[in-house]
Amino acid sequence: MDIETIGARLALEDLAGRYARAIDRRDMELLRSVYHPDAIDEHGTAYQGGVDGFIAAMPALMGNYEVTQHQIHSKVFAIEGDKADGELYFTAYHRTSESARHLVVHGRYLDNYEKREGAWKIAYRRLVWDAILSQDVLEEDARLLDMLGENGAAADDYSYRCLPLMPRGG
Repeated sequence: MDIETIGARLALEDLAGRYARAIDRRDMELLRSVYHPDAIDEHGTAYQGGVDGFIAAMPALMGNYEVTQHQIHSKVFAIEGDKADGELYFTAYHRTSESARHLVVHGRYLDNYEKREGAWKIAYRRLVWDAILSQDVLEEDARLLDMLGENGAAADDYSYRCLPLMPRGG
């Protein structure tokens, strides 16, 4: 593997991590930064269309979730010049606010990337949903989580106080 391919792969892996952080922190500026302006996102039946519409739909799509955690697992990339394809396996945890449920979704991001003006970004993203698990949040689990210390949250997450080099939007 040559140095340019290694650099591209590292950039694409960083892109995947920034996407997960943006979704979980509800950081729309950071989310926008992982897509090209003319990108398309096919998020199953939840959303299909341009990136501006996807970002505008985010508050409604994520509004019922108190906490989310998107984890990117296996990543396979095919890179040719300034274009790349990727299949990224993910697990996305969601804890609902109102009905107190744990929802865990397993699936894959099928991505087309392009390097424009020196930056790799998503040009087209399609989701494949492979499995979902759902269960009630038990009261004792919530108490235990509170007892452990800082809990995950969206815009006011503890990470913004601890990681000064990773501010909102960055």
